[in-house]
Amino acid sequence: MKKFFNQVGKFFCGAFLICALGINSVSAAENPDAMEAFREAMIKSSDSNRVVHEDVFFVVPTMQSELDFIGQRDGENFKATGDFNIWVLNNDSGNFSELKIPFYLTQAAKDMQIYFSFDGKWKKFQSPSLAAVATDIIATPNSEEIEKFISEIKEVALLRETETERTMLVKLDGKKIADEMQAESEKNPADNGTADDKIFHESLTKYLENGFRNSEIWYTWSVNKQNWNTIALTLNLSGLVQQIAQAALSDDSQNWSEAEQNILETVAYFSETKAFTTFLNQEAAKRLEIPKKVLKAELVEDMIADRK
Repeated sequence: MKKFFNQVGKFFCGAFLICALGINSVSAAENPDAMEAFREAMIKSSDSNRVVHEDVFFVVPTMQSELDFIGQRDGENFKATGDFNIWVLNNDSGNFSELKIPFYLTQAAKDMQIYFSFDGKWKKFQSPSLAAVATDIIATPNSEEIEKFISEIKEVALLRETETERTMLVKLDGKKIADEMQAESEKNPADNGTADDKIFHESLTKYLENGFRNSEIWYTWSVNKQNWNTIALTLNLSGLVQQIAQAALSDDSQNWSEAEQNILETVAYFSETKAFTTFLNQEAAKRLEIPKKVLKAELVEDMIADRK
């Protein structure tokens, strides 16, 4: 069971990171007016180098988790710091037990360092495959890339338009995202690590691809038309996470125990996952500086190792 929870923890850390960094990356439209409104907002968008605050919530009847962090990108580089919190319901006491994992993340081109703490002990994990994906996601798109993004959108609806604000509902084309994810995974194989890490990477990629292909993913995006800064963005990942869990359940190569299968079924049919994005003042970037004691963290091959 402990190994299963470690795999679930690694999965959600990786999935939340990809989704959180990718919220502004792809979009499309069937409504011509909405498409033009979206294209204008994309072209004029001025969110580069702003300090972003991201809050991702995952909820099932007996467990809740929250990924709460701030981040800032600078060209192809990205920094972030925050906490990954998990609350699990104890059926005997009726109380929730809590696990809090503080972290720092630095990403420069194809190099990503993730510093995380269990019980006050800091460790460091290197992930070139995640860094490769993040590099493409956070890069400021040129006009040709913006048009490519727009061509990959399934639908855009204009929800609200005033002199100063525009709010849009954007539905992503999951099948095209899955195709790109598969191609990227083939170019960037699993990180060097244990055999379990390689198996986990392959399974995660397969489950993510299935999730994107079979779910409806949408987000709402509000922009300030005076400076074209993002005001807020809400991303609904519930269908994606449910489909990922269903893919795990139907994986004949896995020998899920009864308890593990019950957990996956709960996620597959009773979970909700949403992300909320806002932006902070520049002063908040001071929090991104990594303390010296954290930089001395022990390098590990497994991001969430078994805890004794």
